Amino acid sequence: MKMAKLVKAESLVMPSDVKSVRKWSVENTLNWLSSIGYEDCSRYFKEHKINGRALLMLNEDDLKEVIRHNVGQRKNLYHIVKQLQIQYNKTTSSFFESDSEASEMTGVDEEQLNSTSDNDSVKVSGVSLKSLGEEIDPNLCQNCYKVYHHSFEASANNGPIRNHRGEKRKTLVSVIYLFLTCLWTSFMLTVVHDRVPDMQKYPPLPDIILDNVPLIPWAFFATELIGLALVTMFLILLVFHKYRMIIFRRMCSLGGTIFILRSITMLITSLSVPGVHIQCSSQRYGSFMNKLNGAWSILSGGGLYVQGVRTCGDYMFSGHTVWLTLLNHFITEYTPRSMYWIHTTSWIMNMFGLFFILGAHEHYSIDVFVAFYITSRLFLYYHSLSNNMALFQSDHQRVKVWFPLFSYFESNIRSMVPNEYQCPTNIFNKMHKSVKFRIKKISFSAYSTKNVPNSSSNGKKSK
Repeated sequence: MKMAKLVKAESLVMPSDVKSVRKWSVENTLNWLSSIGYEDCSRYFKEHKINGRALLMLNEDDLKEVIRHNVGQRKNLYHIVKQLQIQYNKTTSSFFESDSEASEMTGVDEEQLNSTSDNDSVKVSGVSLKSLGEEIDPNLCQNCYKVYHHSFEASANNGPIRNHRGEKRKTLVSVIYLFLTCLWTSFMLTVVHDRVPDMQKYPPLPDIILDNVPLIPWAFFATELIGLALVTMFLILLVFHKYRMIIFRRMCSLGGTIFILRSITMLITSLSVPGVHIQCSSQRYGSFMNKLNGAWSILSGGGLYVQGVRTCGDYMFSGHTVWLTLLNHFITEYTPRSMYWIHTTSWIMNMFGLFFILGAHEHYSIDVFVAFYITSRLFLYYHSLSNNMALFQSDHQRVKVWFPLFSYFESNIRSMVPNEYQCPTNIFNKMHKSVKFRIKKISFSAYSTKNVPNSSSNGKKSK
């Protein structure tokens, strides 16, 4: 008997056609409230114009505005609404099951949205959304907010870049930033080289992995080969990706920031060499100019073992691990999820590269672990801030204070960077047109300046 009453009560709470809830008008919502015994809340629901779509997005904080003092009543109503939302989610795949359905609800088709410019406004039910920008509440009218937001983004062809002005300049600044930080780090390498502890007085520190993994002479060479393979994959990705400038700028920004941190950590604490096979030169750089020349030699060689670069003292933390991890994360982030074989290959290469660093006894285990952790965390933090549009939130000023470089490089990025690709021939065509246009402009300006004196002299003769 109790079970029968429970089933009957549940049938009164849940409408017969749950999928139709999203099409409810405000009157339908008020009728439903009355049927479940909450007609005293109807006045507030009518005042806030809560229709079916808004009902499916209600949370308990919204109901606090409706039922302020009666906590039990609010909790019970929220429980019923939550059950309705769960039941609706089970029967549908998304809030808008198709673009045609969204356009049917809003009265605006997709073609109208895509053709809308910045100076135009989209009208829904005869009302200009652009003129009602401040009045549209995304929590109460999601479809209107979608159209309104889309109308301002249409000029960028739904891309993540709000304004292309200054994008090339920002990319150039990021390259200069990376170059200067790498030069600074190379200079710090010469400083810590002169401070490396004496091997006779300070033997290698105990290390769980190095003490149990035998020395592999060719391991460091293999690490750099893996790194070059990852660089090749990343360059191919840049060539084909539509938003290559954003990706390259983020790589330079993150790489430069991590290497500044690396230069500080290795300067603060000088560790003894991790293996007795490492032959640190007894010759010191000495003067400032010798250090500067040594820094340029390290930078021009890319810090690579295969280029003959030999450094000591830069053990906290591993620069090779930084680049292996950074390249791996960029490759996996900016390739489609369906290309799981690329992601798997990239991660395997990353892990084998770290193992070979330890197998070569060129770094302590803590160096590799700290480098991997810092690099991966900074990559995730940076992309979390950009993907969640932290610069366009209410507390964006705090983000600008704490992350000035991020604020500068990402000021025009309004959404996640989609993994879209284009044929490289498009790049060369654009470059060819740009060069051709500049040549014509220069030739025209030269022709104009050449003819100006002639015209003035002819005028004097006529007089």
